[in-house]
Amino acid sequence: MTTPLVVALAQLNSTDQLDKNLSILENLATQAGERGANVLFLPENALWMGASSQAHHVAQTILNESVLQRLFELAKRLKLPIHLGSYPHWHADTQHCSNRSIWIDASGSILSTYDKIHLFDVETPSGDRYAESDQFKAGSQLQVFSALDIIWGQSICFDLRFPELYRSLTALGAQVLLVPSAFTFETGLAHWHTLLRARAIENLAYVIAPAQVGTHATGRITYGHSLIVDPWGTVLADGGDQSGLLIGSIPRDLTQSDLRRRFQRVLMPTPGAAQ
Repeated sequence: MTTPLVVALAQLNSTDQLDKNLSILENLATQAGERGANVLFLPENALWMGASSQAHHVAQTILNESVLQRLFELAKRLKLPIHLGSYPHWHADTQHCSNRSIWIDASGSILSTYDKIHLFDVETPSGDRYAESDQFKAGSQLQVFSALDIIWGQSICFDLRFPELYRSLTALGAQVLLVPSAFTFETGLAHWHTLLRARAIENLAYVIAPAQVGTHATGRITYGHSLIVDPWGTVLADGGDQSGLLIGSIPRDLTQSDLRRRFQRVLMPTPGAAQ
């Protein structure tokens, strides 16, 4: 029997200061390694969470000042893969910004990237307005990749409300769904646990969802409660409402999951078959 994969989720209260956030991430990564983690997951906006009007400037700073290099070197030094939940990525060729996730492997190289497809353009019931598309351009490509003997499917935050994306990821072979997020407190309180458990149940997949928490520089309040959910919808670990590290584990031998095998007919029923 293979040993479980030990995962660390960083629950952050990211600021609008790149250096401060990087220092916090370096400290948490060191702690994760000391606690035996095989991989560290960071939430959406891990490197910077400030006024959206500054997103293009910050994205160019991250690119021009090689900010990501510190994370590459950190992963290599600790021999710890790091999933950077998201940061503002500047596309110099097209002069636009995307909300991007990257998987940095233990050698300090980028293994996979994903640009957020569903941007957060909403008005909440309380009247708060968000228009992510004012500063960011939506991605268009699904991303599934293999690392640490597991097939991972990428998504970011608001993607969570679009179940067809996750069905497509699992159809491509994803066994664990990644949902780094910065859910608002209002929407998180109403829907966070329910949506994450639903995505796990309907796809018979594990879900890993590191989250932002607390009050940020703009006054925005995020919900926290980083989660690890199993394919039955059971919450294996919950980060609560404080910043810090959440440590949990998932099995590595997911390809022949008994649960997925037993429920395969329900997931992908034969046309015309009785249910």
